[in-house]
Amino acid sequence: MNQLAYAQTVEELKINYRKLAALHHPDRGGKLERMQTINNEYHRMLRVLSKSTNCAQFENVSVSDKVYVNGTECEVIAVSEKHFRVVAKGRTRQAVFDKKTGMGMRNRRLKASYCDTWH
Repeated sequence: MNQLAYAQTVEELKINYRKLAALHHPDRGGKLERMQTINNEYHRMLRVLSKSTNCAQFENVSVSDKVYVNGTECEVIAVSEKHFRVVAKGRTRQAVFDKKTGMGMRNRRLKASYCDTWH
């Protein structure tokens, strides 16, 4: 469910989930498979957003800091006023993250954290 992947806070996630549930719930004429997919994605995103709440303070992030992106160790290579860029350890792939939320700017499934909490 792409609508749920764009939520940056638990509150936004709950609002989006309730809207989708109201539209696709089997008791309201929706399909059971679609509702199960919505539920699974909601619980996955809830785990991601809840676990990283205590670890996502990036206001003071600086170049060469170690962070984790979905459990993968990364290094901060650039910092701007609102964003920071990381590269995965031993790789060339880079990603840009919002300093306020720790969420990936181009891929909302990516979540940065100072602690390795991805399971």
